[in-house]
Amino acid sequence: MIGGFLILIQIPLFSQLSGFYDDFEDGSVDTLWNGSIHKLWKADHPRTFGISESEGFLNIAYTRTAESAQWDNFNFTPPDTIDVSENPVITLKIKSDVANTFTVKPIYSNGNSGWLQKSIPADNSWHSYTFALEESNYAGGFLIKIYLYFDGGSTEEKSGTVLFDDFQIAGFSISINHLQAFLVDSSRISLTWETDDPEHTGHFNIYRGLVMGFPADDQSRVGETTETVFLDSGLVKNTTYFYQVTATDIEGKEHPPSTVSLRTSLPGEIPVVSIEGVSPDPVGTYEKFEVTVDLQEATYDNPYNPEEIDLFAWFYSPDGDSVRINGFYDNYQGRDEWKIRFAAGTTGHWEYTVHATDLDGTGRSGKEGFDVVGSDHRGWLHISPDNPDYLMVDDGSSFYGVALYYPWSVSQAGLDEIAAADCNIFGYWDCTFDWSGNGGGRYLLESMESGLGRYDQRKAARIDELLSWAEDRDMKVMLAIWVHPYLRIEGVPWSDGLWNEQNPYSGIVEAGDFYTDSLALSYQEKHHRYMIARWGYSRALGIWEIVNEIHGTTGWVESQAKSKHWVETVHAYFKENDPFHRPTTASFGGGDGASHYSETDQLGDIPNVHFYELHGWPNPYPGDPVRSGIANVVSEAGKLKSKGDRPAFFGEAG
Repeated sequence: MIGGFLILIQIPLFSQLSGFYDDFEDGSVDTLWNGSIHKLWKADHPRTFGISESEGFLNIAYTRTAESAQWDNFNFTPPDTIDVSENPVITLKIKSDVANTFTVKPIYSNGNSGWLQKSIPADNSWHSYTFALEESNYAGGFLIKIYLYFDGGSTEEKSGTVLFDDFQIAGFSISINHLQAFLVDSSRISLTWETDDPEHTGHFNIYRGLVMGFPADDQSRVGETTETVFLDSGLVKNTTYFYQVTATDIEGKEHPPSTVSLRTSLPGEIPVVSIEGVSPDPVGTYEKFEVTVDLQEATYDNPYNPEEIDLFAWFYSPDGDSVRINGFYDNYQGRDEWKIRFAAGTTGHWEYTVHATDLDGTGRSGKEGFDVVGSDHRGWLHISPDNPDYLMVDDGSSFYGVALYYPWSVSQAGLDEIAAADCNIFGYWDCTFDWSGNGGGRYLLESMESGLGRYDQRKAARIDELLSWAEDRDMKVMLAIWVHPYLRIEGVPWSDGLWNEQNPYSGIVEAGDFYTDSLALSYQEKHHRYMIARWGYSRALGIWEIVNEIHGTTGWVESQAKSKHWVETVHAYFKENDPFHRPTTASFGGGDGASHYSETDQLGDIPNVHFYELHGWPNPYPGDPVRSGIANVVSEAGKLKSKGDRPAFFGEAG
């Protein structure tokens, strides 16, 4: 222990460290290293960050004002370079009274850098964070510096205090592996796990909470054991419990947690399904009819996994037709609600039953009913069966799109502005660049924070918000499900790849295998099901954009044929499972965009090319860019229309 932090040194061949640990107990942001004072922590921009060390923590006074630049930062510089290859992670604990997006940018001696982000809540409670470092960045180099940002890229003014503790880079770590939860009975849960280093483990700590990501602190700590099993008792039936298990080593340092959750119920009992609430009756045609469902005695770990808990309803029309509508779990701001969303295109008295299936069987509600009356809404977007070159809406009237690509930062004022120009459809991305509205646009729907197979409710609520705004303005939305930066590693084929930093699929598969790996495809299908269940009802959801600029993804570089097959597979899934039958598309950019569509490679319902004149388009009239641009548009439009009797469009242009 030197000056409050532990230094692990690799000797004798190299001078760099093999790890670094700071517990902030010495009260100084400096350290004595090889006879000289070395500054570890420094605010490059003191107008935004004040850095000090006291009471066993690193204290960061965060004040973002009009004088702050978007990328103001503070930084950490180790006393020597660090070889992170043996344990390539950065871990720390953070406590904050101001919500922010925390970005870590490690810098390596080989000239590479990383870009890792976490969302920090303003709950003034301690949370543990782990940042996995990418081998493609640190290979052949050593860590030399880390730049740190709060809300990098934002101009929103805010202030608060953020505390760091137990900051560690690489070095020695004890992992909790194969953590599992088992239901003993309706009031007891058994936890089991393994550890990779029992020799250096002193004991294990068990924490319990009622929400994902709860603070692991003295209040949530329910036990300690030297065994790899723990029985938690006195639990409440029909409640979901979240657990974190950590190892404390023989020196007293607590290591990063592993997590699991489970819902208590009575083993062997089928789910008890009842209706908790419904939309006002009657409801207009093409308007949302929402059912909130109460589930009792249902057993599951992951409420987003239909293989564990499958909620659905059958709706019966006045004419006797039936349609299955899948349900979904809504936990935005801790709602903990099960919902069914539906919209009817015909008037009259509708009936429905709600069903839930878990490992013990299927339960169902009684039959309920509601009335549908006429409205001025025109319904969902379709391809016209009479003239497939055109689009129409569900009531049979034509739809002529006046469009704007508006992929992030959508606001009500912005929608009002484009509506004033007669815009009636816009494109939106599931991306991390959207800071407007409720703020949930900063996260992917399936995010690093939510984890694979779970859905970030902040983003889900943001899309709820957007569709509501669009409905109010009689607009349609083309929703991009998968967007090229998140399916691309850096430089393959373009820069700014976010696969490793932002896509949780990077934990199970290489980027090049996203379109073919069976496990990844299974998770994708659940992802698509959740989207249809939550937003399929909406008359504002106009087009599913399966993938945006697929030619900019790593999978496309590795195999165009397999990438096209994936598009066709996803298209087929939406055709079979979207009960409202809206069209699909997949987009390309560049001068050869139209060439990728053919009679055998339909790639969705609507060919979609992005027209940016600097992206590989010819210049048939040198010195006359306007004439060249018009010629290219006319030529490409002709090529697109030659790909079959169906609509085609330029999805982006600029």
